[in-house]
Amino acid sequence: MTSDVAEQAYVQIVHLTASFLFGGPERQILGLSGALPSHFKSTILSFREDNRCRAFLEQVRNQGFEGIALEHDTPHLLAAGRELVQVLRNLQADVLCCHGYKANLLGLLAARHEAIPVVSVSRGWTAESRRVRLYEALDRRVLRRMDRVVCVSRAQAEKVRRAGVKNERLLTIRNAVRTESFARPDSEYPDNEYIERLRGLFPEPPELIVGAAGRLSPEKGFEVLIDAAVETTRAEQSVGFVLFGDGQLHDSLTRRIRERGLDGRFILAGFHDDLDRYLPHFDLLAVPSYTEGLPNVVLEAFAAGVPVVATAVGGTPELVEDGVNGRLVSSGDSQAMAKEITRLLQERDTRRTMGDKGRQRVEQEFTFNAQMQRYRQLFGELMKPELMDTGRSGKSALRRTRRTAVNWAMRSGLFRLRRTMTGRRHVILTFHRVRAVGERLDPFDTCPSLPADVFRQILEHVRDRFDVVTLSDLFKRAAGATPMAAITFDDGWRDSYDVAFPLLRELELPATIFVTTGKIGSSQPFWQQALGKLFRGRADRTGESDDQDLRGVLLVERDVPLTADLYRRTVRHWKTLEAVDREGLLLRAGWKPPANSEHPRCFLSEAEIREMTNAGIRFGSHTVSHPILPRESRAAMLSELTQSKSTLEGIVGEVVDTLAYPNGDWSGEVVRSARSVGYRIGCTTCNKRVSGRDDPLRLPRIEPEWDFAGDCSVFDACMFRWQAR
Repeated sequence: MTSDVAEQAYVQIVHLTASFLFGGPERQILGLSGALPSHFKSTILSFREDNRCRAFLEQVRNQGFEGIALEHDTPHLLAAGRELVQVLRNLQADVLCCHGYKANLLGLLAARHEAIPVVSVSRGWTAESRRVRLYEALDRRVLRRMDRVVCVSRAQAEKVRRAGVKNERLLTIRNAVRTESFARPDSEYPDNEYIERLRGLFPEPPELIVGAAGRLSPEKGFEVLIDAAVETTRAEQSVGFVLFGDGQLHDSLTRRIRERGLDGRFILAGFHDDLDRYLPHFDLLAVPSYTEGLPNVVLEAFAAGVPVVATAVGGTPELVEDGVNGRLVSSGDSQAMAKEITRLLQERDTRRTMGDKGRQRVEQEFTFNAQMQRYRQLFGELMKPELMDTGRSGKSALRRTRRTAVNWAMRSGLFRLRRTMTGRRHVILTFHRVRAVGERLDPFDTCPSLPADVFRQILEHVRDRFDVVTLSDLFKRAAGATPMAAITFDDGWRDSYDVAFPLLRELELPATIFVTTGKIGSSQPFWQQALGKLFRGRADRTGESDDQDLRGVLLVERDVPLTADLYRRTVRHWKTLEAVDREGLLLRAGWKPPANSEHPRCFLSEAEIREMTNAGIRFGSHTVSHPILPRESRAAMLSELTQSKSTLEGIVGEVVDTLAYPNGDWSGEVVRSARSVGYRIGCTTCNKRVSGRDDPLRLPRIEPEWDFAGDCSVFDACMFRWQAR
């Protein structure tokens, strides 16, 4: 295996953490996952932490990644370790990234058991209690055994070096921020709702607001900020302080505010997962910490154009340049902090200049793309067997031997024997779109597509290795010994007829097409393509007047490029919205629904469906409007399932009893509803092979990667990943 990880079918990166809120480290994990190229697959695991991990994992899933809550947790560490080993094995993990001392300890043991490289991301030690100090002392020893330790600042790297981690295993990759997520307070599109919300936190709205954010724990030094606020409010009557966050010191900080006479002037706002909407409306940010790694909140403040007054601890001086984009003071010095806060509040032009300098700095040096490039290089290095040595005699050779054995097993047919024993030998392939030869991949379209020549090679490849049958036949004969494959398409795009159908007919291969019946004969694309068309039409015209509606909806400035990466992140976010809200945003952004008579048709017509049916192609339901079925009421769900089934049966003249769940999302209620209206087969997007023991209404499917580039050896490598699942 070479260091160029782009040559693989995909690289499975697994992140392990113990999350109890959606905070800075969690944002970094998601930001990196979103920045990695498409041939990297990121999965996030979290210990349950009394179910407090749900907030983070919901964000993970909303952004299109797989999030798994581990069943076992402290104090059942042995059970947790065994579970982690099994999860890593099932995921076919290539690299494990650990975040925090619990993840480091159990992650190291599990990774060694599975012979995969393991990385720890070290953000800092808090020493906030005797128990935490004990854990952190153990963590220092664990870090010495890691394949690599990534530190978020040079200051933290020095601490880790002093803890005994060798220089060759140590590197610094700093935190990053998405500047486009933060609207400037002087933006052309001010977020008036959050301006009013912020001011509404105070009994009497102040003219100037000093903000702070973080966990309410001893190392954050918020008691120093309260003392500084006493001096500041004496000098500036029009200022208010607000602190976002929650934690163990909430009650003691509340008492301190009362004792200092700051009721109504210093607000504890609690934890908000939409802090990025409030932050641009601070006049400045205060960071009074005693210790820091590389504070995310400072990056976010600079992204919003807000200057910072902070203590010169940890990696903070690597961000805040004293007198350039903020002010630095000694930790624990409330008078110095009050002096600098008061001075900046009295100098509006200085605040603005510092905010601009801060934003320029993070745009140049602290992007997720820059961070991703460093991690991508790291992952490539770690996947060289000779660089995975733990420093313990014999371990490196053992891991190389195990990987060699896996490769031999693939070539020798051992996995084929295992498939025979487990019954998981069949495969359902799914495609969405097939492009004509020479047609380029559209970066502003999230719908998977393959060029016709690659599609043909995959069909020939599958035909040579499987008995290609209809979906119904595969279901009926799944208990048999002969490996079978079924070919399916989702959505019912017109290119299924124009490009894919001739190839299927030439190669005499059956297929099933799942049709979104509300789109039959339509020129109106799905909302993802409509949004992509808006991006595509404006991407090269940055700052022109006709892109301002879109920028207003996205809350991005004139100078922020409308890139494909921004488009994909917007799609992931909009997937979490209700359909009516998405439609409203599209219209506000300038989308004009095309009339069928004026624009090329996007989807299959009834005549094309009948012709393909007569040629042996089968059709199934993909609902009427492609909703996320588990989010729908039972009545709406039944309507979608029943109407689409009835419409298709009227067109093809035969019973339709196969279904593909939109986005692959299903639930027990969805499956029961599908069964009740007459569906026998339901397809998900769970990436594994099929066995005779699978529930026929929850069949897994495999979608070939978008970027095979005609190399079916890569397709083989991808298929091997599901051989033993």
